[in-house]
Amino acid sequence: MSSAPPRAISATLVTRRSLRWELPPLLLGGALAFLWPVMVPDALGAVLAGVQLLWGLGLLLFARRLSEARAPEEVTLQLGAGHVDIVGQGHRRRLVGRKLRGASASRVGQRVGIALQERSPVLLEVDRSAEAKAVLTSLGVGHDGFGELLWATGKDHPLHRLRLALRLIGFALLFPALGLLSQGFMVFAFPQYLLILGALLSVRNRTPGSSFLHLFPQGIHVAWPLATVPYGAIERVEVETMQGVQRLTLGAAGAREPAIFRLNVSPHDGLFRPEELEHMTAQVRDAARRARGEGAERAEVGFQVADLGRGNAELRTWLERVDRLAHGMFHGGEGAYRGRELDREELWAAVEDPDAPTDVRVAAARILGRAGPEARTRILDAGKAARDPLVEKRLRIVTDPDREAEAVAEALAAIEAPRRKVRTVG
Repeated sequence: MSSAPPRAISATLVTRRSLRWELPPLLLGGALAFLWPVMVPDALGAVLAGVQLLWGLGLLLFARRLSEARAPEEVTLQLGAGHVDIVGQGHRRRLVGRKLRGASASRVGQRVGIALQERSPVLLEVDRSAEAKAVLTSLGVGHDGFGELLWATGKDHPLHRLRLALRLIGFALLFPALGLLSQGFMVFAFPQYLLILGALLSVRNRTPGSSFLHLFPQGIHVAWPLATVPYGAIERVEVETMQGVQRLTLGAAGAREPAIFRLNVSPHDGLFRPEELEHMTAQVRDAARRARGEGAERAEVGFQVADLGRGNAELRTWLERVDRLAHGMFHGGEGAYRGRELDREELWAAVEDPDAPTDVRVAAARILGRAGPEARTRILDAGKAARDPLVEKRLRIVTDPDREAEAVAEALAAIEAPRRKVRTVG
């Protein structure tokens, strides 16, 4: 039996969008501001007002320092069936393949970068291409990636919103000092509560509006200047320094001269670290290369295994042929293709390849499932990693030891029936 893919890989986590350490000062400040109107009549009101004043000044002065982009850290990637656990010092995070909005890999210096899109991109670096492939395969992502990558920039960036929230709370904490100077101190409570609500709303995640860098299958879309550029038209991708500030610069081919788009994604304001900017550059550059046909070609399924595809054959006829080959491989007989034995390594590669045709994956799983419970467990793990739940269902059906061949054919036909009906209506 082929050896299973690696289950743990050392990597570098380039971005970490957790607010675990940034939220406590925000929430504590909000709690202090909320309690002030209740406690100020008490004898401790003056003391509490002083504490709030100092805390508010601290938030106003150090909001940026409290909300800086986190430095890259060494982590371990634990690969599972359809998910990857990022395990670092004191934290653990799970990425589920079917919940991702996009994924892609690119060469970043001497390493391989992996971008996985959740609410914001999660950027990882591994040493070798084989490791990157193992990570993507465990998430059900093929050679060319899928979906979109979207970086919020400027005022839409999560750290920018957090800074705004910290400053709003800091300003609200100055109100108690003003209240002590006035007998009608309660008049300050209502606007203070509005500031607290506004601060908490400003920090919530939302879809970027007017400042973003959007990589989607057809090209790149930028917010300022508002433009969409096909990858094939991008001739220049680099980071340049202008007046001491680094910016990502794209040069798009035009009628007479290239049009230059300078994107405000500079690490100068502390929203992006240089490492993240390097990943963004690499993603755009590699997408442009692939559009010009310069990228690495996708590995194809071996021709003998590819011949297992159903083609135009009836479902039962196809399954009977696959079962004869499986019986021949494990019990002797017709288990060869044109005189050559089917290679088990190629069969496993087909089962676990997100880019392989579904019928080929099903046929290979049907054959390998005869090897026993261990092989079936590995096949089911490959199904859990598939982005299409129906692929998992098919692999589960064809490897079920309690189903007779006729029952397998009926179950597969039941899955296909709704799709055929939809095509007929259209």
